[in-house]
Amino acid sequence: MSRAAKRGHLNRLLNSQIQSVLESFKIFDGPASLIREKVRRSAVMKAVDDIYKQATITGMLWSGGTPDVKLLENNITTYCTILQGFIFLCHGSTVGAGPTLFFSVRASAKQVIDRSISLLKDPILLSHGSKVDMKNILIPHLSGSVWEACGSLKKLPSSDTLAVGRAMIQVAISMKDVLREMKELKLATSESDDSNILVEEDDEFGSDLSHEEMKNAQLVISVVSDSLSVIKELIRFVTVMIKQRNHDDDVDTLEGLLKHCQKIGSQIDDLGACVFPPQEAPLMKQAAIKLTEELEGMKSLIVNGISGSFKDFIIASEGLKSSLTKFLSEIVSLDRLVNEMGNLDL
Repeated sequence: MSRAAKRGHLNRLLNSQIQSVLESFKIFDGPASLIREKVRRSAVMKAVDDIYKQATITGMLWSGGTPDVKLLENNITTYCTILQGFIFLCHGSTVGAGPTLFFSVRASAKQVIDRSISLLKDPILLSHGSKVDMKNILIPHLSGSVWEACGSLKKLPSSDTLAVGRAMIQVAISMKDVLREMKELKLATSESDDSNILVEEDDEFGSDLSHEEMKNAQLVISVVSDSLSVIKELIRFVTVMIKQRNHDDDVDTLEGLLKHCQKIGSQIDDLGACVFPPQEAPLMKQAAIKLTEELEGMKSLIVNGISGSFKDFIIASEGLKSSLTKFLSEIVSLDRLVNEMGNLDL
């Protein structure tokens, strides 16, 4: 069999196996049925270890020259069989899982599958012509990417409460980045300053603010800072819940809190974007109004949906509410000032 014929044979075998793996993954269109017995986490971890080992074997097969076709056939079949089992075990571990935990498992499992497919497929594509040298460089990287995906899956949260808590932490991290960027804004130098005449061509608007824009920016900084305080208190509240008791009955409420949390994060992103010149006061006002609505929804869920001490959260919420009230009041007056100036006869 010629080299081209061998490559064609391996590609056909691999494509058939990959198609079967991807068909199996469609089971992740939804969580496992509650009537199923939940797969233990230890069984999933063992399957992950098997994939890790097979990825290592695959990399070693290609570490020298082109491996024997029979060895590659066996490796493809073995690897894809392991992937099939991994899919069903991962899915079986989602019995009773809430949306956040389920989609975390699904995303991590998909990453393992995709990177494993690349490890099986790419060396065959690179095993001829001028691409041979690239193969020797890329294969260790491909194996390493599978190991990395396996490591990430092992770090997945083991419960809905943990999954929701981690998702809230990601929102807080994003908001912290927005706050940092806001604090880096500075007042524009005097327009008469000769050093300010030259402007870089790729800086269409510039990032320095006028006095009026800086007032708006300071209002936004207060709102973002107080919003971050609210999310931090929410995370502390969830952390206490995790430590105190079983919260299977609170999953729906926690998922609802996360949705409010993520929507608040989205509005903070919008506010942050609006601060850079040219500022858009109407959009800033709209984002602040939506923030107020999400805050009230979050407070209602906590007070009416979960038992526990939420005094610190309420205090932080009142601080944010005060900042939003001030923001809406003063942003409106600045907006009116702009309109009045536009109506002046020159």
